[in-house]
Amino acid sequence: MKATCQKFLMAASSNASKSPPAAFVVYDVIGRKNPVPWDDISLVAAGAVRHFAMTSARKEDTVMKLSMTGGIESHKVARIVHKVESDSQLVLEIFLANGAGRFQIEAAGFPFKYLIDRPELSVSQKFVWLVREICRHVARAKFNAGAQAVHDGQEPCPNT
Repeated sequence: MKATCQKFLMAASSNASKSPPAAFVVYDVIGRKNPVPWDDISLVAAGAVRHFAMTSARKEDTVMKLSMTGGIESHKVARIVHKVESDSQLVLEIFLANGAGRFQIEAAGFPFKYLIDRPELSVSQKFVWLVREICRHVARAKFNAGAQAVHDGQEPCPNT
């Protein structure tokens, strides 16, 4: 089963004096709550993923040509113009053990205000904070290179 949700919210607190939560909470796209035990997480993957988008637009040009009668005629010629754009998106994926599920967020559209309400931080700073918080709670999970770099402190994390 491939479970992808547009958002998930963690029930963790950034306050170190509180005991760590037994699970993080996932909300699916229609708002249903699903607690996932930390031990069920097998892989945390984070990084900047290249995203390609292709757009098409119809353009009309006016073409002038000589007519058979010796005059000049104008015709509109329509053409389709394609444009390929690329950018990087910060993506976090969490894979559950035994293929039980997969959760994904794209940082640009994630509602961070429910986790870390710090408007002065950039989206990338909030993303690093979220990855670090998740990595801090999973004991047996594997990390990809991006998540490992955040876990090891190679990416600066804002103080909360």
